[in-house]
Amino acid sequence: MSEKAARRTGFVPPSIEEIVSDPAYRAWVDQLSRSMVTSLVREAVQRSREMPGADIEALNQTVLEHLERSKRGGQMPVINATGVLIHTNLGRAPLDLEFWNRVQSRIAGYSTLEIDLETGERGKRGPLVNRLLAELAGAEAGLVVNNCAAAVLLMLCLARGKKVVVSRGELVQIGGGFRIPEIMAMSGCRLVEVGTTNRTSLADYKAAIDGETAAVLKVHRSNFEMTGFVEDVPVRSLHGLCKEHRIQLFEDLGSGAVSDLSVYGLPHERTLAEAVRDGADVVCVSGDKLLGGPQAGVLVGNREAITALANHPLYRALRLDKTSLAALEVCALAHLSGKVEEILPLYRLLATGEAQLRERAEGIVARAGSARLEVCVSEAVTGGGTLPGARIPSVAVAAAVPSVDRVTAALRRRTPPVLARVQDERVYFDLKTVFPDQDQELARAIADADSQ
Repeated sequence: MSEKAARRTGFVPPSIEEIVSDPAYRAWVDQLSRSMVTSLVREAVQRSREMPGADIEALNQTVLEHLERSKRGGQMPVINATGVLIHTNLGRAPLDLEFWNRVQSRIAGYSTLEIDLETGERGKRGPLVNRLLAELAGAEAGLVVNNCAAAVLLMLCLARGKKVVVSRGELVQIGGGFRIPEIMAMSGCRLVEVGTTNRTSLADYKAAIDGETAAVLKVHRSNFEMTGFVEDVPVRSLHGLCKEHRIQLFEDLGSGAVSDLSVYGLPHERTLAEAVRDGADVVCVSGDKLLGGPQAGVLVGNREAITALANHPLYRALRLDKTSLAALEVCALAHLSGKVEEILPLYRLLATGEAQLRERAEGIVARAGSARLEVCVSEAVTGGGTLPGARIPSVAVAAAVPSVDRVTAALRRRTPPVLARVQDERVYFDLKTVFPDQDQELARAIADADSQ
């Protein structure tokens, strides 16, 4: 604090070094490093200079607020009681310690990231996972990049400098501002819009194709529905048209479905294998949605197109690291072996029935011990831009509290943070997205929330 400020407030704070060296902050130094804590303390002291009536108590509180806020900005586990299974803000498909142990066993120490063990020479990155994903889709070849937006960008680079035909009803925007027209412009291809927002026919596509056309792009509307007076052209119909004109057919499938989801009471979602079987030359999906794995962009299709993508200069900038490659191997093998519920947490959550959820909810209410809590029927959703409109029967604990804003803010400040949803002026804790080993901690959080 400056001499002038000290005279004005009458408070002279300890030195930065003195505060950082205080045993009260030793645990923070262990967590965040001494240099980080020093920087945050300096900011807190500066802020305290601007506070009227500053004293040592207010300074310590400001320091703690800065430290807590910084910690909350990092990665940490949370309890997801929102009922949104593939929650974009909470990491999409959940991956537990058992999953990561399987991944770690593949890459601990040095690993075979880019070596051909037959020749001892440098090899290709990810040959096994590429083969596994192609097998899963019934495709000739596969390739992985760091997310689905990157996969779409790379796929469209095959049409650089030429026209790509897209229905106006599929010029979508997904979360984070990703828009199909913008990604097409970045790839260097030229967008040709056909049809109208709600109706596009095969004749519309046919009329737009000329000697400068390189491909037709089909975009799966995975995060919204269109009903009523609508017309759409299936990929199998577009395949014949594209073959006739010797152009490529691309499909951005997005959601990453690879199996029949009706066993979990969900409506049918178009799968990778269906897209390949219908004749798409290249199909791309997300790895961390219904595939249930890490963030990645998966491309499958005919060998010629996938080889061209693997050899494209942009691929090097988009390729996956060893951890994500190993995680995708585990994920793909889980699907191929039929062990998704054993290996992938997303599918264990989907498989948990209402009777189990109700029993757990009643146990949580009993532990929390409050008359203001109620076990009630709920509806979960898949989320993550998948299966729009689909509802999954669930069970929740509902808390009637004086201030939902104050309670939900307090829940977010906990360790681990708890995310719930607000509905009908009550706080709902949906058990469909809570793992059984989190029940005890959730009961404590609900009990504390009830006292707010």
